[in-house]
Amino acid sequence: MFRKTLMKVAATLFAGILLPASVHATSFVGGGVITQYTQACAPDNSSITSRYTSFTMDYLPSELNGRTSAISLVFTDGVARFSRRGRFNPSSRFVNVTGQAVFDGNISDYGVSPRIRVVRRSVTYPRGASLANAQALYLELIIRNYWGIQGCNVRVEATVGQSATALTNAATEPATETAPMITGHPGMSD
Repeated sequence: MFRKTLMKVAATLFAGILLPASVHATSFVGGGVITQYTQACAPDNSSITSRYTSFTMDYLPSELNGRTSAISLVFTDGVARFSRRGRFNPSSRFVNVTGQAVFDGNISDYGVSPRIRVVRRSVTYPRGASLANAQALYLELIIRNYWGIQGCNVRVEATVGQSATALTNAATEPATETAPMITGHPGMSD
């Protein structure tokens, strides 16, 4: 009897402590494409482990709940993740980030430190809302040293929607469509 009562009290306390944090933890999930890349990212470069150009994106902005900002690009064959202590705000400057990749069951840190420039972060719904009240965003980024390759720069564009469980969903739901593979040089200058 005592054990059963103790378990009920513990479950109630656990839910009271953790549930509000997860309900208020805001992240965004959606999809996007790599729209441009430099010659260093060419398909004949054996260091590039994914040739897909479309992905599912998780975006966790630090402005909401004070955590590290993170962007994950989830491809059908793996994940590229970028994080930093601080915000991903639109800017004309690049910021240092930590880059990691998970492909073929292997986690690897990028050997060359990636840098990200947020070209555009716009609230698309509801119009005029703050980030905290946004339900949908458009993101445009330039990532330098993509795949940890010096000089491999890509432009990424994505539309994401608010989700309290974005990270969990992306980790458990694989992409269902086959994305086009990189086969040429779409013209981003080096």
